Amino acid sequence: MNSRRHRGNWLLTLPLAAIGIGYLYFFFLPAKAEIARRQAELEKCKTDIARSRPLTIAVFNNQQELEQTESFVQDYLQLHDNDAASVLAKISQRVQEAGLQTVRFDPQPSSRLQVVKQTPLHLGTIGRFEDVFRMLQSLEAMPAALWIERLSIRAPVKPGELLESEADVVIFAVNRNNSD
Repeated sequence: MNSRRHRGNWLLTLPLAAIGIGYLYFFFLPAKAEIARRQAELEKCKTDIARSRPLTIAVFNNQQELEQTESFVQDYLQLHDNDAASVLAKISQRVQEAGLQTVRFDPQPSSRLQVVKQTPLHLGTIGRFEDVFRMLQSLEAMPAALWIERLSIRAPVKPGELLESEADVVIFAVNRNNSD
């Protein structure tokens, strides 16, 4: 009777052990491997998030800087005359208001750069030194972007004659063909 009990225990133990090994092999170990894989993926995601925080801050700062730049450009375009023709007309008017005679007013073809275009102007005048000085002050006070590349003033040959002045002026205007 003892041997039957002993065999009965094995008959019960072996199938239970097989079920336990099957569960371990087919369910527990694959689930454990899947959990480990997902934990590794989670750690990778956490690392990516931690690395992206400074980038998010940099993107936010760049976005703010871009908005400020766009606002500045819009304000500049509204406040400043960026049409070369109207700036040339205002230069001519300011030369006359300064009391100078225009001897040469020769705008050159514009050269287009990436964002701006340049329009050179050869300007020749006759007048007193005070008038030339007043004209330069007036040009400098213009809201348009001007650059005086060259200025030459020739003293009169005889006393009482007027000064001759020549200036190469460059007018900078927004290149609207290439701007947003």
